Amino acid sequence: MLRRRTLRVALAVGGLMVLMTAGCTSPKEDKASFSGDVKTPVFTGPESTEPTTATTALGRRSVILAPDGLGSLPFGTQAARAMKGLTQAFGRAENITVVPPGASCEATRIFHWKDFDVLINEVSARSGGAPGLAGWAVGAPAPASLGLKTEKGIGMGSTVAAVRAAYGPAVTIAGTKLEIRAEGGVISGELDGPNDVGRVKTLRAGATCPG
Repeated sequence: MLRRRTLRVALAVGGLMVLMTAGCTSPKEDKASFSGDVKTPVFTGPESTEPTTATTALGRRSVILAPDGLGSLPFGTQAARAMKGLTQAFGRAENITVVPPGASCEATRIFHWKDFDVLINEVSARSGGAPGLAGWAVGAPAPASLGLKTEKGIGMGSTVAAVRAAYGPAVTIAGTKLEIRAEGGVISGELDGPNDVGRVKTLRAGATCPG
């Protein structure tokens, strides 16, 4: 009788151990461990921090005199965006000229910084030209110069020899009139003399206003 009771207790304990072992093992874990069904986590890196024109302040050195605009600000750039960038580079304009209707210069206002003028055509475009950044000019009479240059280093005071060396056959000189036909458009200007020692007095591109 004692042996039968001992056997029943042993069987009961053994069954309990089986149930406990089964409860500690997850069917999902077995599947993942043996079938390789574990998904690889997807890594999401940080957002790009590459600088862009819209997020990076425009520095004075990045304002380049170009036939199609001002470096990173091409002609046609939205007026507000162009003025924000130029204000970052040079501060508030020292003077603003409203272009009278019928002036035929494809601009509505001219912003002045020392010897540098920027022509803007507002959205209303009453001038008839394309809206946005419309043109630029350097060489206006001023006590000081901003020292702006083209991508090849040509600016106020550059000699004719330097202009020819920089642009080669793209340069045309007629008397004291200068023309540089570069990729994207034309830069025109005036010289104080036609020979190699003559110097650049003015440069401009895009829309121009008389006077």
